[in-house]
Amino acid sequence: KFSKRGCFETAEAPFFVYHSVKYGWTASFKQGSERGIEALISNRQKQILWLLQKSAGPLNAKAIGERLGISDRTVREEIRQIQQKSDALGVKLKVLRGKGYLLEKVDYRRLLQLEENGLFAEQEERVKYILKRLLLEKDYVRLEDLEADLYVSKSTLHTDLKKVRKILKKYDLTLANRPHYGTKVEGGEFKKRLCLADSIFGWQNKPGQQNTPFNQDLFQKVKQILIRIISKYRIRFSDIELQNLATHITLACKRIEDGFTIEPLPFHFKESYTFERKVAKEITGEVEKSVGIPFPPAEIDYILVHLLGTKLISKHVARQVSDEIDDIVNAILHKLKTQFRWDFSNDKEFRNGLTLHLHTSLNRMKYKMHIRNPLLNEMKTKFPIAFEGAVAAGECIEAVIHKKVNEDEISYLAIHIAIALERMRKKKRVLVVCATGLGSAKILSYQLENRFANEMEIVDTISYYTLSDYDLSRVDLIVSTIMIPDHLEVPVVVVSHFLEENDAIHIQREIGRLKGNVQKYMAPSKIFIHQELDSKEKVIQFLCKKLVEQHAVPENYATLVLKREAIASTAFGNLVAVPHPLEPVTHRTFWTICTLARPIQWDEDKKVQLVCLLNVGKEGGNLNAMYKYLTGIVQNKAAVQKIIKSNTVEELIQCMEAG
Repeated sequence: KFSKRGCFETAEAPFFVYHSVKYGWTASFKQGSERGIEALISNRQKQILWLLQKSAGPLNAKAIGERLGISDRTVREEIRQIQQKSDALGVKLKVLRGKGYLLEKVDYRRLLQLEENGLFAEQEERVKYILKRLLLEKDYVRLEDLEADLYVSKSTLHTDLKKVRKILKKYDLTLANRPHYGTKVEGGEFKKRLCLADSIFGWQNKPGQQNTPFNQDLFQKVKQILIRIISKYRIRFSDIELQNLATHITLACKRIEDGFTIEPLPFHFKESYTFERKVAKEITGEVEKSVGIPFPPAEIDYILVHLLGTKLISKHVARQVSDEIDDIVNAILHKLKTQFRWDFSNDKEFRNGLTLHLHTSLNRMKYKMHIRNPLLNEMKTKFPIAFEGAVAAGECIEAVIHKKVNEDEISYLAIHIAIALERMRKKKRVLVVCATGLGSAKILSYQLENRFANEMEIVDTISYYTLSDYDLSRVDLIVSTIMIPDHLEVPVVVVSHFLEENDAIHIQREIGRLKGNVQKYMAPSKIFIHQELDSKEKVIQFLCKKLVEQHAVPENYATLVLKREAIASTAFGNLVAVPHPLEPVTHRTFWTICTLARPIQWDEDKKVQLVCLLNVGKEGGNLNAMYKYLTGIVQNKAAVQKIIKSNTVEELIQCMEAG
């Protein structure tokens, strides 16, 4: 058996294949008949084999399950599947009654192949493992043990630990190192549980996906108890909220069983929350009866906090809108109206939905609870203008509660705004411009209304000479019988005096995309090709400096853009970022475009090579068409690649226009 450094070890020592792969020792083992081995075994089954192989003696299903975060039943099922294909895998498992499982025979050629395909190849998987191991251990964990578990070098482990420390910091937790003992997480039990549930199990919270925190049997018991109680009190939970609450309660059971009871919570409840406390006591009482684990009083408060972070609605409780929430809602409505020209003051559905959402989201923020939104990336890329409105709404919340609003909470606010915008935009608002008299203009209006009855609303019919004084902020499209030379914020379609079929096709195309003339947002002096910049900060500083030199923006523009970036990343995936300041500061709307010589790391998850600094003008106007067009480019991989590869400013502008 080879050691980590390529030396032979005794049969009892851990089997390590990292360097065997590194030095090419597996080359002679790659036979054609073995190419499909990876399809024979799942990642979880590989992990079970490695645990058994490393163990000096037999391991039972409970011990394996605790290390991998799965139930005893799941372990037994996985081992049954391994035994069915043991000949193909080159392993032999022995079942020792009362002791567990022992790995008797190993075909190391085949195991080398499994390791070569990477048990912990992705950093995310390693970080999850390290977090789980450190947070669940009662004592220090030796770094040498982590290296052996993960099959990585010291330098790789230290890189992974940097990310672990960054995650722990969000929960006021730290890593303490003690010479000759190892590493340990220090901080309160409440914060440890939040970190465990959010950072490990929260990554799996996607619609239709089953979470398996520690013990699937226990998790299902807790879930059924919750379903019974919320049905009894007619409480409405979303599937994700139910999943989250079941995860936290299962986690509490496991921690109490391991001797980690929660300390008194680090805050005081401003209200009595009589109904919610009653529900929390009933839940813990049912769980105690079912699993035989007693819940101390502080644990009931722990469950109460999580109930307060869900949309808990019941006929048994009449909620009064607090002055705090009312003030925040009014501030949000005012900001959206002044900054984005969205008047939702008469939209009762938006006000009520936002008010109800704030009841729970404010509790989450006050008690430092984190809830992941599985739609975060889609909201940023598909509804960018709604997301920007939500960022502005988040500022209103921060001003009142003095707590940071994270990206997930912002994306939930964006959903409410996106729905309100859709209600507002059921029909496109069309202005008809005609130079031949009111009669022919009316005929054209009637033709448009008949042809596009479900898609447009004629807001007015005017002559060309009055257009310059007309307020276009509430107009989506201009249909004109004459050429309009002015560069307007609203797209224009020129048609015949009496609507022809080709005219209708052009109008339909514009209604579908409202593309507008994107050239007006670009100028050669504000486009920079293949720049040698290696960080987000350097890109933003570079672009803002160029704009300051052109007297297009104020001196502190870079500070304003970086302030917005600190709230939520403007990287949308597909190698594109669209940074911008929090509020409009320029006289008109324009883009500043930069392509980079090579992709740079913009945030933790996304790399960027195309940057479009969005400068929104104070004059406002209808920017929906511009946002929609820009979103279309962001989502088009082929278009982005053409833009990045453009070798001249002219070529880039042509690619941007082609979309």
